Amino acid sequence: MARGDVLGLVGNSGNTSAPHLHLHVMDGPSALDADGLPYVFESFLLTAINREGTDAFDLAETTGVPVPLDAVTPPVPYRNLLVMDQWLVDWVAP
Repeated sequence: MARGDVLGLVGNSGNTSAPHLHLHVMDGPSALDADGLPYVFESFLLTAINREGTDAFDLAETTGVPVPLDAVTPPVPYRNLLVMDQWLVDWVAP
């Protein structure tokens, strides 16, 4: 893979009612034989946060009501960091 290659598409598959992207970085091609590797994202913008946590997210999934999000205005740029749970981000070029 090279910088700029598409890694995956956000979609809805499996046992879920919301679009999402699973990402796992590992040291080999076999999910059973490989070890997971730590990683960070070179750059992204934090645009909103679900401050009510996982319970609010789970409730939104079961009821279809949007998860409560607090806008981060202006968006906050981050570099070399892992996106935290319940963050909504925009990916940006470094």
